[in-house]
Amino acid sequence: MPTPQSGITPDANTDAQFLVMTIQDNTSGSLSQIRQTLSGIPELTQSLSSQYPDARLCSTISIGSDAWEQLYSGAKPALLRPFMAVKEGDRAAPATAGDLLLHIRSDRKDVNYILMSQVLCQLGNIVHVQEDVSGFRYLDSRDLTGFVDGTENPEGDNRAAVALVGEEDHPFTGGS
Repeated sequence: MPTPQSGITPDANTDAQFLVMTIQDNTSGSLSQIRQTLSGIPELTQSLSSQYPDARLCSTISIGSDAWEQLYSGAKPALLRPFMAVKEGDRAAPATAGDLLLHIRSDRKDVNYILMSQVLCQLGNIVHVQEDVSGFRYLDSRDLTGFVDGTENPEGDNRAAVALVGEEDHPFTGGS
């Protein structure tokens, strides 16, 4: 199985950055630059992680269904589709209309910022940052409503079993 992106299965960190981006320039040269930047994020993350081992830096890049069709010809992951809003009672998860999601996390905000800045510098005006949200560990891992998040999440090696694409979608094995 290919090595998954660094941010998919590790333990939680204290700080996070979430960037939702939309593609502004879909000319072939710009799409090529986006593909090149995205493919370099794991190596860039690893390089910074080596420089700042105390940070426990990791990242994931997610590509929306419509953006996938712009960026890549051929096969698409079998279960990749637009995210639909979810609502239960007074809680809701909106369907954020973005093409790319860069999720950076570590135990150091400054290292998160370095990775974010380097990625955005490479992408330039090809993308528009639609949403930039900072996350942090609050008290004993509660959200701001007092809910303790993640108590039902799998632990250890069980994370990979539920988070990663398996052999059933062979071209994308190891993805999430």
